[in-house]
Amino acid sequence: MDLISTSKGIGGQLVAFKEVVKESKSIVFMGSGFCTPFAELLAYGLRESDKKLIFISNTDSESARSIIAVPQGYATW
Repeated sequence: MDLISTSKGIGGQLVAFKEVVKESKSIVFMGSGFCTPFAELLAYGLRESDKKLIFISNTDSESARSIIAVPQGYATW
């Protein structure tokens, strides 16, 4: 297996995620309420983009919320 890239820490994870989704116009995160902070952290890594970000809790489409920038970082709205 060929090595694609290496990274360390949260910064490395954010850079790798940004690279993976660079062609995407929108990103949907799905998971339990426990996953929301992780989606917001990954959204922070995309702060200079204009991607539409959405979080869906527990695969319930009725719970879909946008992830938006707020003064303190990112939040579901």
